[in-house]
Amino acid sequence: QQQLLSLERKFAALQGMVRHLAPSPSAYRQAVFEEIYHARRWGSDGRGSGGGSEMSSTITLRSELLQVMLQHSVGLLVDAGCGSLAWLPSLLDEAELTGKRPAYCGADIAQTLVE
Repeated sequence: QQQLLSLERKFAALQGMVRHLAPSPSAYRQAVFEEIYHARRWGSDGRGSGGGSEMSSTITLRSELLQVMLQHSVGLLVDAGCGSLAWLPSLLDEAELTGKRPAYCGADIAQTLVE
């Protein structure tokens, strides 16, 4: 329990340092997500974006999203919070097989993910 308290204090101190260095709340949030991604805090699943981004975790999502895209003739897919794009290329490839691949625009608070 003592080790946990020590870690909590260190984390709080680090959080305070980052907040102090960040010029704005959004810059602070960006720094936090950049660190999470680079340090693989959510594990290496989903290329660092977490287990919810794994191919096996997105089977139903990809299938249903493809159907919605085809049904509504989606021409542009905007993905806010796109993460590492672990599963999206597969969805776009499936859409291309139907001849209806939409344009794609991904955005994420972690700048290195979208560069």
